[in-house]
Amino acid sequence: MMEPDELVRSRMQELDLPVPDVESAMGAAKRRGPIRRTGRRRGQAVAAMVAVAVLLVVMLAVGVTRRSDGSAPVVSAGDPAAPAAPWQMLPALPGPTRGTLNAMMAGADVLVWGASVGATSATTAAGGYELDPDTDRWRSIPEPGIDRPVLRRVLAWTGTRVLLLGCATGTPALPVQALSYDPGTRVWAALPAPPLAGSCDPYGVWSGAELLVWQNQQGAAYDPIANSWRTVSAPPGTGRDAALMGPKVLVTSTESLPRTNNEQRRVAWVFDLQTETWAPAAPPPVWGPNAWVGDRLLVLGASSGTLFAYDPSTDAWTRRADVPLAPREGVASAVVDGRFVAWGGIAASKQEPRAPLSTDPEVLGDATFSDGAIYDIAADRWSALPPSPLSPRSGAAGLTVGGEVLIIGGADPCVQYLSDGARLRAGGSSDRTMAATSNPPTTATRASCAPPEPPPGVTVPVGPPATSPTGTPVR
Repeated sequence: MMEPDELVRSRMQELDLPVPDVESAMGAAKRRGPIRRTGRRRGQAVAAMVAVAVLLVVMLAVGVTRRSDGSAPVVSAGDPAAPAAPWQMLPALPGPTRGTLNAMMAGADVLVWGASVGATSATTAAGGYELDPDTDRWRSIPEPGIDRPVLRRVLAWTGTRVLLLGCATGTPALPVQALSYDPGTRVWAALPAPPLAGSCDPYGVWSGAELLVWQNQQGAAYDPIANSWRTVSAPPGTGRDAALMGPKVLVTSTESLPRTNNEQRRVAWVFDLQTETWAPAAPPPVWGPNAWVGDRLLVLGASSGTLFAYDPSTDAWTRRADVPLAPREGVASAVVDGRFVAWGGIAASKQEPRAPLSTDPEVLGDATFSDGAIYDIAADRWSALPPSPLSPRSGAAGLTVGGEVLIIGGADPCVQYLSDGARLRAGGSSDRTMAATSNPPTTATRASCAPPEPPPGVTVPVGPPATSPTGTPVR
């Protein structure tokens, strides 16, 4: 039978831990002074017992174990010093969602808003949920009590209230509706109608003091303190999207070229918040998620695998490091610690505009993805995100909460809308630099979306087509 100190030494060697030299330590003690013969054995026994006790205490404190497969020792999960997993699952939303979610911070809470929360048709209702990041608990947002905006939506956080503009349910020809929501009291209030005429198709930004909204070459600004609207100038053309760039706003759209078969070109204008004047701008080379990072506007052309940065001071676009992900649409994005995150998405759709609606994923999209990357603008470098616990999806909402990125919702390849989500720590990116290749590694899912055959004699009703997060109509 092995002595206690020998047993500890053997165990420490198995775990590749440094084994203290007890004999040397005792020899040094012997050289420091004479030891009476009558106390030699007792002193050695005490020293051995102390060494064994110290080693056992260290092993218990560190919580070192060896994996069953014989690999290197790891720190036990219960140890406070154990590193946290980069991804952590969020609780699922309390109810179903349908359509692309908008996500934003509303004070300390996360707010998500989407079409048909708990409804059966993408045009019959809209609603949302609030998440307390400290408790990780969702709760439903009360219904506004009036026609709820569903289609083109503009959301903003004033610091005390959520502002929501959108089209009356199911009827885009009706005027824009404006609402406010107080998360503290959980009460909705109707706002004065914005001075925007024509069909409902708003787009806009929160400037830090006002909500700027444009529609049909008209402009308006809402002051939440005065609870009133004023008219502002509109861009020279019909805009579609707006991005805040510090003291300026970039508005982009497309227009038909003259004397062509409806050939389109990109157009852009810059709105100066100080002078409230417009100037033509270089249009973005690609469409996709965008974010203001430092003093540049980044636009991700995920379907082409490219990234461009816009400098408002020079009105110039610069191509940055290519995206090291397979080409895709419906990417979730966020900015954390000055870095741009892109995750998930679906391969580009091959659905012909006038062809019969398809349920084949090879037509709707080759695959959905659950991989992602994070971009450092200073180093002009992409790094891989660690593997995600979420299933592959597109159209998920992405936002930043403190030093974490939250990915919520989305749809699978068969346009089944998902209610789960996960959070990623800002330091969770891999140290492995990713280089763009013609066939980059991906985490993808391909699935057959054909519905199961009904039992004999059962007729399955066919409802109106839904819309995927990338705009593809599917049944």
